[in-house]
Formats: sequence, C-alpha cells, structure tokens
Amino acid sequence: MYTICYKNIKSQYHLSLKIDYPHDHHIALAKKRGLSAGSDIMIHGQPNRAWGVHCPKTIPYDLTHGCIAVTNAEIEEIYGATSVGTPIEIRP
Repeated sequence: MYTICYKNIKSQYHLSLKIDYPHDHHIALAKKRGLSAGSDIMIHGQPNRAWGVHCPKTIPYDLTHGCIAVTNAEIEEIYGATSVGTPIEIRP
C-alpha cells in the first residue's frame, strides 16, 4: 500500500503521479541484500519526447525502470481521479 505524494503537470511524461516509495522497510530490506531500494517511482503517461524527438504515438512497451507507464488517456483519467494522499495498492 502506498499513497500519491505529488502530482506533476509539467512532467517529462504526459502527466505523472509520484508514489511514496520507498518506505523504511523497503530501504532496510534492500540494504540487507546489498541493493538499492530505488526511488522516484511514478505512474505516468507516454514520454513527451523520446530519443530526442517529439513522441506522438504510444510506445508499445514500458521504457522506464520501475515506474508504471500507461497511455496518455489512462493517465488523464487517473490524474483527474486522484489527489495528493490518495491511497493506492500496487500488486505484482
């Protein structure tokens, strides 16, 4: 369980929502394993630019490392339906 902690209308992707990850237990577990827990996890739309050019189409795969990429229409719906503090559940 996580929460939306920031809404970014000026994202490098078509809107983005920051997730409050990592929590203390994620950091402790990663440290125990000699790994980084990661950070800056977002739910976002398609990139505004990809490979240095305008990106008008939906990229058919997730080009991020750890984020949740959705279509621009999907992020617009999610963005409009959430506010900072909205709880979310992420399942594998």
